[in-house]
Amino acid sequence: MAKEGKGKIEKFNGMNFQWWKMQVEDYLYQNDLYLPLVGEKPKALNASEWAILDRKALATVRLSLTPQVAFNISKEKTTAAVMKALEKLYEKPSASNKVFFMKILFNMRMSENGSVVDHLNDFNGVTNQLESVGINFDDEIRDLLFLCSLPDSWNNLVTTVMDDNSKVWYVDSGVSIQCTPHRDCFCDYVHGDYGHVTLGNGYRCSIVGKGKVEIKLSNRGTLVLKDVRHIPEL
Repeated sequence: MAKEGKGKIEKFNGMNFQWWKMQVEDYLYQNDLYLPLVGEKPKALNASEWAILDRKALATVRLSLTPQVAFNISKEKTTAAVMKALEKLYEKPSASNKVFFMKILFNMRMSENGSVVDHLNDFNGVTNQLESVGINFDDEIRDLLFLCSLPDSWNNLVTTVMDDNSKVWYVDSGVSIQCTPHRDCFCDYVHGDYGHVTLGNGYRCSIVGKGKVEIKLSNRGTLVLKDVRHIPEL
């Protein structure tokens, strides 16, 4: 994650371009680096001052891209040129980027021990990106695509949601501990010391709270996850 001065920018990995673009523009304005977005040198600046300002803004933008995305714009040398290239690749409707995002969506699969909260955020990011290039799903199709992206251990829940007319399902997932770094996901939260989890790299992260998280499906009601752990360091 690019982080500097006032605020931070989540790295853009090809998904949810509109969200990333908003973050970059806000960051550049906060840090008085916004003029290069226009691409024209103001009369008040000389050539040297303008070159330095544009280089600072360019560095901010490029450092907020993953290597895979940055490779696609590596030939561009100004902030305005980079932004225009990214808009052409990820914002403007084209056959290539429609196929790109459709492949991501249809290949999305939550891992058996993954966080359904984070998976939903990723899923929404891809569908929002598809909407930005002119592909829209009605609520039922969107919900079905999300349910189909859940792992096999969730099959009983998926079957229940598809066959039941209820609007709320309480999920007491025994397959894994559900966790999220996002405090604002919780609708019912208790702060406390709930131990720690150890990541694959051996790093220990503290569990600072737990509670209930509601996942609202577009057309099929709400999934309620109980005992979700809050782990800010994830």
